[in-house]
Amino acid sequence: MSILSKYFDKVYCVNLNRRPDRWEKVQAEFSKFGFDEVERYEAIDGKEFDWSNIKHNPSLLVGELGLVETNINIIKEAIEKNYKSVLIFEDDVYFTDEINKLDEYMEALPSDWDMIYFGGNHTYGP
Repeated sequence: MSILSKYFDKVYCVNLNRRPDRWEKVQAEFSKFGFDEVERYEAIDGKEFDWSNIKHNPSLLVGELGLVETNINIIKEAIEKNYKSVLIFEDDVYFTDEINKLDEYMEALPSDWDMIYFGGNHTYGP
């Protein structure tokens, strides 16, 4: 087990069934850092989901809605299994060397933290 298990009871990576290419690529990314405990979690495909019975913000894209529903399902599972903490990756995660400072960052958190957003980059390209 990796350093992630030190802080999280369960580590998930959401991935659409129709995107095995992304799962393969992200597995290589996890392997680079020895993150062998990451479990693939089948993401809800917003393009195929029936949204008629679910209240939602109509300005969200169906892919965004699928991700929201997927995260809700993960949280429900975590509650059912009595996990104290879970880490959720998306299948396009890319790590920089900052991940090597995880101990430092986690130690800086207050003991009653509820949620951590490690970061994101919404630029596209190489």
